[in-house]
Amino acid sequence: MYNFYNIIISIGIAILMIACDTQNKESKDSYFPVLQGSYLGQSPPGLNPIKFAEGIISTDSTDEGCSGFLLNQTVFVFQRFDESSFKNHTTFEMVLENGEWTRPKVLEFSKEYKIGDFTIAPDGKTMYFESKLEIPEIKDVNPGGNVFKITRTENGWSKPMHLGLEVNTEYFESYPCIANNGTLYFF
Repeated sequence: MYNFYNIIISIGIAILMIACDTQNKESKDSYFPVLQGSYLGQSPPGLNPIKFAEGIISTDSTDEGCSGFLLNQTVFVFQRFDESSFKNHTTFEMVLENGEWTRPKVLEFSKEYKIGDFTIAPDGKTMYFESKLEIPEIKDVNPGGNVFKITRTENGWSKPMHLGLEVNTEYFESYPCIANNGTLYFF
């Protein structure tokens, strides 16, 4: 009889421990601070550099890359690098909805296009980016390294388009920036 009660008590304790661990994990995974207002609710930058949205965008556990606001600062796009390599990174998007910013979510097209360096155009709608996606008409010396653009509307993203063979060559093109007058700069 003593062994029976010990077994029942042990099973009960194990179930409680699993339930508590699952609840803790869910609360950690589901926690995201409420970010309200423009600029992710952060203070606009002054003359002294500070980490942007520390603990939310800028973290100690990963490195961040390119970032920018679109659509009158209602969409924020940024990159986060894999801990193991600067070559592996993911591009995220956050959207201001009903006065609050959504959790970062992976941009749907970013995995297929393997987005590298990017900038936001002065129109506040267009993102120019380097992609590891090869263009069939080009015999790349190095895989990828071609310049594309994509536009963000109220309803989502357009289909990415490469900037043509005048810009994209068999060599590596990257970090595209467009000026107010429409001039494209890249290396």
